[in-house]
Amino acid sequence: MANLSNFKRVRSLIKERTSSKKLLTGLAFSFALLIIISSLTNFHFTNVIKLKFLDYSSYILKSFYMPLNTFKNSGDNINNIFYVYRNNKNLIIENENLKSQLIEQKFIRKENIELRNLLNVKKENSYSFVTAKILSQSNFSFSHSMILSVGLDNNISINSPVIYKNQLVGYISDVGNKSSRVRLITDINSKIPVLVLDKNIKFIMSGDNNNYLKFLNFGNINLLENGDEVYTSGDGGMYPKGLMVGKVIKKSKNQLVIEPSLTIGKLDYLQIIDWTALSRGIDIKVDNTN
Repeated sequence: MANLSNFKRVRSLIKERTSSKKLLTGLAFSFALLIIISSLTNFHFTNVIKLKFLDYSSYILKSFYMPLNTFKNSGDNINNIFYVYRNNKNLIIENENLKSQLIEQKFIRKENIELRNLLNVKKENSYSFVTAKILSQSNFSFSHSMILSVGLDNNISINSPVIYKNQLVGYISDVGNKSSRVRLITDINSKIPVLVLDKNIKFIMSGDNNNYLKFLNFGNINLLENGDEVYTSGDGGMYPKGLMVGKVIKKSKNQLVIEPSLTIGKLDYLQIIDWTALSRGIDIKVDNTN
């Protein structure tokens, strides 16, 4: 019964609006006819009527479209409310997951410290660095490099790793007294031992003089996925372990590359790590070290 009464109410509303439209149409037609007749008899009077018609019609149109705009805006606002509600719900779930992971990491860290103490494992040396301003950058087809504002006067040495907020940029390839050159990781002569942490897969990456790094040895490529994070493995002693290099990008079915984590062109300053053998606690002669 309630549905039937609602239907009758809607039908009567439609009839009222239809009759209102017919009335407005009739009035508009009559007014237009009046203007045509008056324009043939009195030009000045016609202009006055036209101006008045424009003034009043603007108010009529505004009053007609205002409810429509109100309904449209209300619909948009409702959609926005639902969108915010869904996003908020997803953020709450994500926040709870992050809290669980944080608690788990705290326990793992505590357990790791206890095991290291039990095994009497020597703590790894923390490295120091010098901050330098970028003076220039070259991205030629045969070389990707930068010039920095520090050199031998600042105790900068050849092969020192260059980073930005724990993300690998390259290494020092040439040193002057007051400046030095960085060979970027995208340079074709850069070779980087890397590691996909959560899968414990190791690779050698190389620059290719473009915006991506390529694999020199593939290993088990089937285990890699889009978005896998790649870090320096520390193998060979060229770079510290755990520096962010980039993410795996699947360009095609059989082509994987690494997209660097940094956009070098947007940077103004970099850090040069003191990576000499002595700074790492090595006091004997070792190949390929300083």
